[in-house]
Amino acid sequence: MNAPSEKEHSQTQRAPTLGGAPLQRVPESQSDHFWSDITKTLFGSFAGAGLAFLSNWWFQRRSQIRDNLAAGCRALFTIRSQLDDLANYRYGIRSGISVMYQANPGAPEWMFVKPVGFNFNESNVFDFKSLAFLLSTPTGRAAFERLQFTERTYLDLMARHSDFNNSAQELQRAVSTVFRENGNATVEAMRGNLGPELIARVCDHQRAVVLRVDRDEQRYRNAFNLLNDVMSEMFGSKAKMSQVIIPEKFEQANLPALPTSLRDYVDSVPKDSD
Repeated sequence: MNAPSEKEHSQTQRAPTLGGAPLQRVPESQSDHFWSDITKTLFGSFAGAGLAFLSNWWFQRRSQIRDNLAAGCRALFTIRSQLDDLANYRYGIRSGISVMYQANPGAPEWMFVKPVGFNFNESNVFDFKSLAFLLSTPTGRAAFERLQFTERTYLDLMARHSDFNNSAQELQRAVSTVFRENGNATVEAMRGNLGPELIARVCDHQRAVVLRVDRDEQRYRNAFNLLNDVMSEMFGSKAKMSQVIIPEKFEQANLPALPTSLRDYVDSVPKDSD
């Protein structure tokens, strides 16, 4: 056999090896198959991640819509509850004044005062954090602002009731003391014993609650109607709730008339635009 030439020997020495074995060239058909598998794997991974993202977004979106709808409905029910408290409290105040007025039509205002047993619910307010979705539209922002105004109206009535009841109870105790000492005391004698401060205070507090129960109903109705419209706009007509109906007995038009002095006072106060 002939020995390999120097050129052939050189080429043999330069041949790449891996672990002592010469590298094999991958056939072109196998290379295409390899890249096809890589492409399919990458596409499958991206498609799976995309579908997972879309699925997660869809479920979160549905959950958020459900939460927003529930929050709006709770707010509507809260307004109804606030209005229900107003109607019941108004009935108690007006009925109490009427009893005292019928017994002595010519008596001064402070003699119409009597404590009213009524419990307002301090938790009967709005969860404004859950209602943040309203801020995404102009009408929603108007409804949000109206709810803030309505809550202040409700809390203000609670505070004025507390003032009135405290003063009315103090007056009741003072009048009882006067009658124990002199069962035949005249109105002027009673006025002198009670003092001008207590009389002025109970009259002011009575006027404050009478004015509010006479005027506040429309505020609650405006808030309810505006939020109801926004809910229908955002979530469809099925989200709209029926109008608030006050039982006939508790409607303002069917309540006993106020004494002339109190009626004149209420009518003298300018009405708000709403």
